[in-house]
Amino acid sequence: MAYTPIQVAPGIFSDDAPATTAGRYVASDMVRFHRGQPQIIGGYQLATGTAATGTVRKLLQWSALDGTELVALASEKRLMILEGGIVTDITPAASAGTLLSNPFAMTSGSATVTVTHATHNAVVGQEVDFTSATATAGISADALNLTHPIVSVPDANSYTITVSSNASSSASGGGTPGYTVLLAPGFAVSTNGFGFGAGAYGVSTWDTVRAAAAVTFSMRLWSLALWGEDLLAVADDVGTVVRYDTSARGRATTVSGPPACEQIAVLADSRQLVCFSCAGDKMRVDFSDKGDLSDFTASATDSAGSLNIAGGSEIIAVAPVSGRAVAIVTDEAFHEMSFIGGDLVMRVRRVGNTPAPLGANAIIESDGQLLYAVDGGVMQFAGGRLQQLPCPIAKSVFDDMDLTNRRAVQAGRNAEFNEWTFSYPTTDAAGANDKCLVWHASEAPAGMVWSTNTLALSGWTDRTVGSNPLSVHPTTGAIYEHETGTSAAGQPIVASLTTGDTALPDGSIYTLSRVLPDFVIAGSDSLSLTLRTRIAPLGAVTTSGPHTIASGTTVVNTRATGRFIAYTLSSNSSNLFWRGGTQAVEIEASGAQR
Repeated sequence: MAYTPIQVAPGIFSDDAPATTAGRYVASDMVRFHRGQPQIIGGYQLATGTAATGTVRKLLQWSALDGTELVALASEKRLMILEGGIVTDITPAASAGTLLSNPFAMTSGSATVTVTHATHNAVVGQEVDFTSATATAGISADALNLTHPIVSVPDANSYTITVSSNASSSASGGGTPGYTVLLAPGFAVSTNGFGFGAGAYGVSTWDTVRAAAAVTFSMRLWSLALWGEDLLAVADDVGTVVRYDTSARGRATTVSGPPACEQIAVLADSRQLVCFSCAGDKMRVDFSDKGDLSDFTASATDSAGSLNIAGGSEIIAVAPVSGRAVAIVTDEAFHEMSFIGGDLVMRVRRVGNTPAPLGANAIIESDGQLLYAVDGGVMQFAGGRLQQLPCPIAKSVFDDMDLTNRRAVQAGRNAEFNEWTFSYPTTDAAGANDKCLVWHASEAPAGMVWSTNTLALSGWTDRTVGSNPLSVHPTTGAIYEHETGTSAAGQPIVASLTTGDTALPDGSIYTLSRVLPDFVIAGSDSLSLTLRTRIAPLGAVTTSGPHTIASGTTVVNTRATGRFIAYTLSSNSSNLFWRGGTQAVEIEASGAQR
């Protein structure tokens, strides 16, 4: 008998035909490739007991001048700050003031409160915050002085809210409360418009139902940037740039000066705010004077100005690539805009043609290279060169992706392992990101080592000096800290890894009697090994296992016959770390002729 090692290259190769997957992995979940071998991903725990509101699709982490760690979280409903484990609502106000005397009308036995508010301009789902209201009809002041979602809008001068207890009598009251009506919510996911009136004015025939989707209602995406220690933000469906003053705290407030736009970036070296898709022009870029957020008017004495990008019909994604330059990706071309000063102020260089990015958040820059997801793959800009990375699982990933909600794709990086991640929604996930495509950039062969996992995350930010990477769950709003422990927030991590069929020596039929497992295992639990053998590449499968492998396991006895061997590793534990090596099998020629 002889021991034969089963050599398997790192990375998943799910798009290949079965006969070409010898020596390769064909499927995985919750596994990463690091230093040439597979291992289970790091655990994650709740970073705070307070959940974010809405579907968070953008995170930005930074440190204030006093060293305080801050994280901005942006959803279709709110703009929020995580500080010291507490999530604070900093959503900008749509309007604020004081209501007339006794604006709350209560009905005995009901928790519904009708609010009289002249010309409120509010919609269902918009939130309103009350202060200084007094108790009325058995409903306490504390129950009124909260942020409430608007439940219904009977008319232009009133709306209803729901409080936490029923009124003890029918009455009006509340004193003269202050109010802040927050920015109206956007769409959490992108949906197609059908039926009567769908689409732009004048499209098709009046009073007819559209037979197909006439318009896509796009999910709200925020663009975030730092101005010193302060946060700048703009929601693409609103267009108003707001600023969160880190020193003053409070709500974000409107910045006077920037044009209506969809995305923003800051050139750190020249300290200029750059606005994209300005004033309704999808290809227009406006930039401020140096160090002045309020000045966007070009003159002979400043560095403000405006220009239009050539090549395409809309700017889709932007990302700073240095302190002096920003990448601008349209639906047709990749450009690099840089500050040069003088009369021209900015120079735009067209790098090359490109497929359209999937969305504004599908792009990320780190350590001198930039990646963005497109339909069917991932583009890379590094060293002045633009190319599409080879991805041997692209077809299986993009065939499974919900492209109606392509704007949900979120790019992120885990610098500790040099992993570049694109979380995305699958076709049956209702727009919620439920899978990740991961490029393991440090692994060889270069550009070819990829995997997928079922981490559900809609926002991501890499680790900083004071924190591990953070993510937000797309449906619960739970905020997680990653690369800590061995559990999924106290629950088991369910991991698996499957190889393709590998031919045994000389293509002969062998009997397999033992396996010599090669693993690093830590923790109290074990993993399972299941062997599969075949006589022919597409022939019937004989299964052996699952066999238990613990930290002290040196030999696994088995009995199987075949020309080809494959195996699956799996674990379901909250107290287990494992890392694979080179497995070996003891084989003996069976003498069978088939």
